Amino acid sequence: MAVLKSKELADLIRYGKDLRNILIYGEEEFLVGQFMGIVKKHYLSEGAETMDYVKIDCEGNTMDVEQVRANIELPPWMSSKRIVYVKNANIFGKSDNKDEKKDGKQDAYFEDVISLVNDIPDTGILIISTLKIDNRKKALVKAFTDNGVIAEFSFQDEERLLSHISKVLGKSGLKTDTETEESIISRCNKSLRLINGELNKIILYCNGSGLDEVTMDIVEELCPPDIQGTVFKITDAIGYKNTKDALMYTDNLIRMKEPLPMIRVMIARHLKMLICAKELGRKDEIMKRLKVRDFVADKLIRQCPKFTMDKLIKLYIGFYETDADIKKGLADERLALETLIVRACS
Repeated sequence: MAVLKSKELADLIRYGKDLRNILIYGEEEFLVGQFMGIVKKHYLSEGAETMDYVKIDCEGNTMDVEQVRANIELPPWMSSKRIVYVKNANIFGKSDNKDEKKDGKQDAYFEDVISLVNDIPDTGILIISTLKIDNRKKALVKAFTDNGVIAEFSFQDEERLLSHISKVLGKSGLKTDTETEESIISRCNKSLRLINGELNKIILYCNGSGLDEVTMDIVEELCPPDIQGTVFKITDAIGYKNTKDALMYTDNLIRMKEPLPMIRVMIARHLKMLICAKELGRKDEIMKRLKVRDFVADKLIRQCPKFTMDKLIKLYIGFYETDADIKKGLADERLALETLIVRACS
């Protein structure tokens, strides 16, 4: 199954490729929105959007096949094609629903979707977005590849995001450094939609204050807390046996009103990832096995040499035992967490 990237799909539309079906999957909503803008500009006549464009938001549920069919079979009024966009549809069904499997409802649903995809008229283009695809549903996947294309709209890699941030800030006459850009990316979990929202906020603030540089202090003041980044800093400080910094970063999270149980879970989870990363060794394996993004894998690789495997395992067991004591009422939450961090640095 050949899967296109978002740019490749956009180029097909721009260069006039005749498509009837497009299946989009992935988490990057911002790129999907940009792509839909390209589709509308290419196919819709001026002022015809209200008549020749239909958006159906399934909100993660299975789509109403007959509703989609009724809309796609209508001819366009003024445009070259009628566009039907089915957003956030679970077209691969709820595979964990045993009752539906038993009575054959899922099979009937898949057959209806395949029939719909096979029968799109020349005057229409059907675009369906979903979070992920299930390659086990081979007949359904084949229906889309035979009658159109499948494209992945996933989060961009760190290099592209860094370039994007630099360009957006540069257009407004602002400069910054890589560390600050990486912090913005981490705070927004690599989502372009969130990143652009934070950049707009930063640009307005800097322009209004007469500033020409975006510093970490500005990001700390205006943007959401960087929880993952702070956890990396805590484990960095532990690796360097820097008790003061480790406690300071922990206190920062607490002052930002992050729940103590979540802080413990985040640090314990990070230690578990470090154990796995140290065992795996290679970036591609870390990304595949831990299901983390490239910039997280890079940071894990950089941290691993600061710890022996024995130390990591002892730290992880220590967090597990402390968590158990807290749940049994044998220890104060904050004191137990800080004590564990002090011991880890010693």
